Amino acid sequence: MDKVDQEVEEVLETKGGAVQCITLFNVMKFSPRDEDLIVGDIEGNLVLFSDHQIFWRCQLQHSITALAVDIDVSRNLEIIAADLSGVITSLKSNNEVLWRIRLDKYNSVRCMHTVKLKDKFGVPNSFFLIGDSTTNLSFYNQGSLIKQINIGSPVNTICSGFFTIEPGHNNVEQILVGCDDGMIYIIEDYTVKKHINVGHVVTLLTPFSSFTNSTRKHSVLCCGQFTGIKVYQESSLVLHQD
Repeated sequence: MDKVDQEVEEVLETKGGAVQCITLFNVMKFSPRDEDLIVGDIEGNLVLFSDHQIFWRCQLQHSITALAVDIDVSRNLEIIAADLSGVITSLKSNNEVLWRIRLDKYNSVRCMHTVKLKDKFGVPNSFFLIGDSTTNLSFYNQGSLIKQINIGSPVNTICSGFFTIEPGHNNVEQILVGCDDGMIYIIEDYTVKKHINVGHVVTLLTPFSSFTNSTRKHSVLCCGQFTGIKVYQESSLVLHQD
């Protein structure tokens, strides 16, 4: 693998503790091409960087463990942050709190993901998914728990895309989750199936487009407690790079 350019281009100071999680999203819309940086740290500081400077910051109660950005079907944007105590807070782009919920006692959030799915009436809606310290995957909409399914192992990472089906007018994205038991599970219509046996704890799944003349399905990059990275197309390993 080629060496990465290690020259530091810019340093941004959060004025807080050690950074726990980062996500990129064009929150403020100052430029159609520039993405803002949302940072959560070990002291519970949530910081929004825009145009290379701190735009706003707020203090949550505990260390921030996961971040996500959601745009609902009405095009409203919310920044969702989870902390170590199991409290999940949703904020508008102007730092105004929309809602706040708490998971069960002693239950902390490991990962979150936003996705458009069909609700029980068959209407596309915006959901955010939570993997926590239990074996459950929870589906929320605007702070309300819609559904909870048992994966069988704690979930460390969540992604969505078209992995075994191609994009189409009536198709919705499939969900992949990577777990402590070394499995990647696929979820369709709230039904869980084993998809890939990685053989080691899975900590990160990232889908990417590998569209060719023969397929429009997504591939997925997988990292975990093993050396290198693995790339899967459907359920087949197509690359293992140390």
